[in-house]
Amino acid sequence: LFGCVFSKGLVTLEKDDLLVINKGEPVENGVKCCVGAGTGLGEAYLTYNRDLGQYEAWPSEGGHSDFVPRTQEQLAMAHWIRTRIYDKEVCQDLGARISVERICSGGGLMNTYEFLRQRYPEQVDPYYDAEYEKAGPKEKPAVITDGAFADMDGSLMGRTVKIFLSTLGSEVANAGLKFLPFGGVYIAGGIVPKLIDRFMAPPESCDILNPESCKGALMSGFEIYKTLKRDARNKGRMGELLDRIPVYIVIGEKVDTIAISGAQLFAKRLAQRKARAGSA
Repeated sequence: LFGCVFSKGLVTLEKDDLLVINKGEPVENGVKCCVGAGTGLGEAYLTYNRDLGQYEAWPSEGGHSDFVPRTQEQLAMAHWIRTRIYDKEVCQDLGARISVERICSGGGLMNTYEFLRQRYPEQVDPYYDAEYEKAGPKEKPAVITDGAFADMDGSLMGRTVKIFLSTLGSEVANAGLKFLPFGGVYIAGGIVPKLIDRFMAPPESCDILNPESCKGALMSGFEIYKTLKRDARNKGRMGELLDRIPVYIVIGEKVDTIAISGAQLFAKRLAQRKARAGSA
């Protein structure tokens, strides 16, 4: 339900509220969908009702689709996460699975980092790992992004964020294939927009499509952009189709208010429907 209300807020967004990941070929009144990573991984979509002249939001549980590893490291990670969820007998059963939400969420950042640090103990940063251990469950994802901010390319926390972004990009592509949202895929939630806000912060002269012009910007911001764009179309022969689907990241103040906007719009339209029914 929350994802449904959240996605309702998409229609209130303005151009300045969005960062374009893929321009695509937008279709007027086309299907829209939202992929939001935060506490969990929420997914919902909107279709245009021509009779009412407005979009209607529909829920889904797409965040609980299977996580599909794409590298040997991810395969090992998936097995490691399974051992934390299921008992040994279930893990030996081919039916044991994990959802993509186990990677693309605040808890997913924790799962990934804890896997990486036991696999590569020699690469653990003592300072940030100590901060991670001291933090409570709600604060641990922020410690991971702090560590990534300090060293995106050489730290385990930086690698954690990259795995998160790559997996999220792949899930954005999955949403594109499932919903054919030629009205746009909108990446929202509490993680990616805040990563973009923190890691990019480019000067006005910076062209995000041209990293050489971003001398004053943090290059890790360009890596976030590049990773999402790459994996949002990495679907083999379906790549050309995905190129036509617009992809945006919700940025700025709307990151924290889009759900409220959606709830207000939902309440307003519900009141209008009741008023029409009462006068009939």
